[in-house]
Amino acid sequence: MKVYCCERNVTSLPLDVEPLVACTHCDLIHRDTALPAHGQALCTRCGAELYGAGTHSVDHALALALGAAVLCVLANLFPLIRFNLQGVDATTTIVGAVWVMAQRGMVVLAALLAWAAVLAPAIMLSGMLYVLLPLRLGRRMPGFARAMRLVRAMQPWVMIEVLMLGVLVSFVKLDKTGAVEATAGAWLGVALMLVLAGLGVAFEPRMVWRSHDALRVPVPPDVRAQACPDTASAAASDLAVCKVCGLISGAHGGGQRCARCGAALHLRQPQSLSRCLALLLTSLMVYFPANLWVIMETESAFSVRQDTIMSGVIFLWREGSQDLAVIVFVASVVVPLLKILALGVLLACVRWQWPVPRVQQARLYRLVEIVGKWSMLDLFVIALLTAVVDFGSMAAVRPGPAAIAFGAVVVLTMLAASAFDPRYLWDAQDSGLKGRHG
Repeated sequence: MKVYCCERNVTSLPLDVEPLVACTHCDLIHRDTALPAHGQALCTRCGAELYGAGTHSVDHALALALGAAVLCVLANLFPLIRFNLQGVDATTTIVGAVWVMAQRGMVVLAALLAWAAVLAPAIMLSGMLYVLLPLRLGRRMPGFARAMRLVRAMQPWVMIEVLMLGVLVSFVKLDKTGAVEATAGAWLGVALMLVLAGLGVAFEPRMVWRSHDALRVPVPPDVRAQACPDTASAAASDLAVCKVCGLISGAHGGGQRCARCGAALHLRQPQSLSRCLALLLTSLMVYFPANLWVIMETESAFSVRQDTIMSGVIFLWREGSQDLAVIVFVASVVVPLLKILALGVLLACVRWQWPVPRVQQARLYRLVEIVGKWSMLDLFVIALLTAVVDFGSMAAVRPGPAAIAFGAVVVLTMLAASAFDPRYLWDAQDSGLKGRHG
């Protein structure tokens, strides 16, 4: 059940008496309101989620993190697919597919795939275990804040669900050529995907920080006796919000750090708009080569087939897999272009104050954040096919030059989305903010 957090009239009471919560998308300040079980507090201005009901315990999150860690190890040890062509078997693991890509000269692409499918999940889970295990034992570990920052940074790059969809697309493509079956690694990957989904709900940073704060002498935040008017943003009230732990502190110029986690505090993300624009223009430059050049070559004893992204979609459609053809088309063609256009529109809305309702702008940004990683689908399919279809002159799959360009599009658009500070969308309507931190 979703519950709007509608208590916005923040008084001048100290933060430890009346906790404040600032929306990370529009900067509106709210009271920390108690919620019913399984409820969510949503921002009253832009609709973004502020926090959950906190019904999950450290024990729950720790159990899921331990389960995910075990599944992550096993999923990397067992093969994902077994392919048989004229009596010859071939299998591949996630790491094996990455290694084959590196051997074929696609070192950068192999590193990207290893990062998204192996390293980012391992780093995120290690960080979660590092903070949850001591909390369960009632202890504080050094580097707690750094571990929490690391977990937050890794979350957008964990792409196990995209990898599993790539396994499904590869399965359909291989089924037209020989005998193919999903092996233990694929089922372990599905289990890992489901456990990670549960962990994403159970691991609530707000709950983890509060559990950690309960083990130490509280650090008094620098928010006292500051009257904040109704519907005010944090920046309009000279309050800085920590992007890591959410603590609200008084803004006293540059160089300030959060009293709880030590992260640098800024009213707005420094150079957000210029960095986003630079990344966006670069991604637009490589988008067209990524779609026009050959992304995959399929060799057989009698022919060599060269596929672009669109020809691969057409192949799936003609082979009767219209649903997968639509998924690949949306993930590999539509989503990257829409991400570029959507971020371009948002930049224009900030720069020229286009008459687009701000709530719609906020929803557009949240959509860009959600769909960003699904563009990796084609790269996972190429890696799996390259690794499993390697029968010399009889049959082989090779990545084409467009694969690197397409990987660059995915990374650049994700970095552009993370560089854009959505709070700029609301600054013009907040009194006194226009032009202060552009």
